[in-house]
Amino acid sequence: MTKAVVFDTSKPPVKTLPLDSPSGGSVPFGALTFAPAPTSPFTSDGNIEPVLPEAQCTTCELTPCCCEPQTEQEVHDKVAEYIQIDQQPLPIPTDPLVPEATPDSPREAVTMIPQPAVLVDMLIEQLGRELYSSLLYLHLSSCAQFVGYQGCSKFFKAKYAEEREHADKIFNYLNDRQYMVPIPELPRICVNATDIHSFFVAALDHEKMITKSINLIYQVAKSEDSATAIFLEWFVHEQVEEEAGVKNVLDRIKLAAGNTAALLQIDREIAD
Repeated sequence: MTKAVVFDTSKPPVKTLPLDSPSGGSVPFGALTFAPAPTSPFTSDGNIEPVLPEAQCTTCELTPCCCEPQTEQEVHDKVAEYIQIDQQPLPIPTDPLVPEATPDSPREAVTMIPQPAVLVDMLIEQLGRELYSSLLYLHLSSCAQFVGYQGCSKFFKAKYAEEREHADKIFNYLNDRQYMVPIPELPRICVNATDIHSFFVAALDHEKMITKSINLIYQVAKSEDSATAIFLEWFVHEQVEEEAGVKNVLDRIKLAAGNTAALLQIDREIAD
């Protein structure tokens, strides 16, 4: 009769086989029960035949007895088979959407959905505009310092640092999305600004250009990549504040109407 192996953990181990397990000890003999394969519970006349419990063997203390017809070697082989199966690692499920690593692509897994190539190029170009903005404000700071507006020079120097932070945000975001970022070539700063009014006219015109650029990238991102759209929301709100801050100073300069005392007062206030 075919024998089936059933694990019975309710019985304490009473005898051990001299089998070397991976842990270095012996395998508990009493923890295994060898029961006959299931048979039909119905008799020939269709009635259910009651299953009577078998008596426990006094030698091996297992039910049913495993002393006969199975030999100790058969028990040894069966236990070894189950130990080997138990030590095998579980298979790791594979995702057909995740490409395997190749010599050209050493990354073991792609953790983020790639952005459209056009959107990546637009972000890199915007990185260049932010770097240009920082250099523009550094240039305006030098111009203001040259004509004696210390407060304006300090104001534009702070704007220089802010634009560098904006560029860093885009740079870090692209790196987080697993893109190597080539630094765009920047054009030469060419601004004809010789007085406080022309300083802020140049600054406001530039901020308006940056706002249009950010809004365009944001519109593309909303339809192409939600993560980038959420990332750009900060820039959209930031540009509202950037334009408002520069325009507020320019409006006050226009109200001064060339009055030197009023312009110097504005210069002192914007330094704070």
